Amino acid sequence: MLSVARLAIGGIDTETDIRPLLRVLLRKFTERDMHVQCFLAHAAFTGFQELRSWSGAIPRHLDSWLMTPQHCRDTFASGTRGADVAVVVGRYQRLLPAWNGVRRRIAPCSHQSRLVHRSSSRRSSGQTSPRQRGQECVCSLSSGGYLESLCDWLNLTRLAVLDASFLNAGTDVVLPERVDGYLLVNLPESRASRAAVEVEALWGAPLFAGVGALVAQRPGEYRAGRANLALTYWDERRFLNVLEHSRSRMLPVASGNIEDFGGRITVALARDEAFHCYFAETLDALERRGARLVDFSPLHDEALPRGVDCVYLGCGDCSAYAAILAQNHCMKESLRIHLRRGGRIYAEGTGAAYLCRWIEVKPGCFIPGVGLLPASARRMPRHGDPSALRLHLRRGTWLGPAGTEVRGYRNWEWWFEPESLSSGLIAESGFEYDMMGDANVLGSLLHLDFAAQEHLLSAFFQTRPNRTHSFTGH
Repeated sequence: MLSVARLAIGGIDTETDIRPLLRVLLRKFTERDMHVQCFLAHAAFTGFQELRSWSGAIPRHLDSWLMTPQHCRDTFASGTRGADVAVVVGRYQRLLPAWNGVRRRIAPCSHQSRLVHRSSSRRSSGQTSPRQRGQECVCSLSSGGYLESLCDWLNLTRLAVLDASFLNAGTDVVLPERVDGYLLVNLPESRASRAAVEVEALWGAPLFAGVGALVAQRPGEYRAGRANLALTYWDERRFLNVLEHSRSRMLPVASGNIEDFGGRITVALARDEAFHCYFAETLDALERRGARLVDFSPLHDEALPRGVDCVYLGCGDCSAYAAILAQNHCMKESLRIHLRRGGRIYAEGTGAAYLCRWIEVKPGCFIPGVGLLPASARRMPRHGDPSALRLHLRRGTWLGPAGTEVRGYRNWEWWFEPESLSSGLIAESGFEYDMMGDANVLGSLLHLDFAAQEHLLSAFFQTRPNRTHSFTGH
């Protein structure tokens, strides 16, 4: 049985920013010398860096869309070893009626506009969008992981975050089921005591905490953690009571899974200021199967480590380091040599952009990339949240044969503009270039949690005959 205290904290709408509350609560845990392990309720990196800086631990991921109930329990149990409190951060699926109506009106248009934007640059190839071909769209803006299923599977204490203005709607607010307590943002101190009474009377559960409006003297202070966040209401006694009660909730977990030995391989991970987003559970799964993980830096190193079988370039933010990446010719040549010798490469997000021939880090500013993918990667100055996608490979790669299903969250920060129409690896129309490459090199705009997809994880350990790389570098 698992005895760690465990909470689910999430909003009920897309407009309320729950981060001020999270930061204050994590600071309260730190003051009591509690080690907190945070989990994101979707396999994407939105909020990843902030949670890591506020909690002091690398966030892990749970996802009811990707994972089975038992997989979630096993991942949760292994990730909470040594922790005093586990906090699962996400969003409840039950949305306000007003927002549901808006979402129904704008979701098809938003998605279609993205497809039209992509297909307009490919009219010469005769490609059309799924809607134009009458096919069912594989991307749903409402899909992905939500907290309700995780709460049931992990027996979590449910805390909902709302804007204090929702009190004006009284009982008309549609709330998630079985909520154990509420947290309010934008709560003025003058209204705090009355709000505590109103919350319990109207919504049937206590108010544990409230924070006032965010005050930042200069842009960027909030992200850096220097903004003035004040608790306007804090019922510490009741919060600690519900925290202790969550510890006593029953959660049977397996005594330990014995995984098949995949084989001795060496995987080189790009880790530095520009590349740092990885699924911790994926790295754990690779090591349990027998992989040796070694770090290297595309910013500071001149060559890959020796004896590498596969290179893994994760996501991150390269905009501030574009000049250094462009000038590190030794590392770029080392990656090309690795591929020519039959080595494998997987990259996603920023890592995939780095493998392209050109990278547009800001409008009109291009830097040369490694040149292993025949495309220009464009960074969007404004982009939406990641979207859950279920796609299939158009042809075989080292990840799997044609028809292999890949499920992940599309990173809308980047777009590929291909130079070769044959480089797209996705079968679904309108998404062909969300994954590019050939047999040995893959660049993906989907974030893939390999630990949640056994057939993709096992591909790391399968030996394949060396093939000549089909694209020409610089």
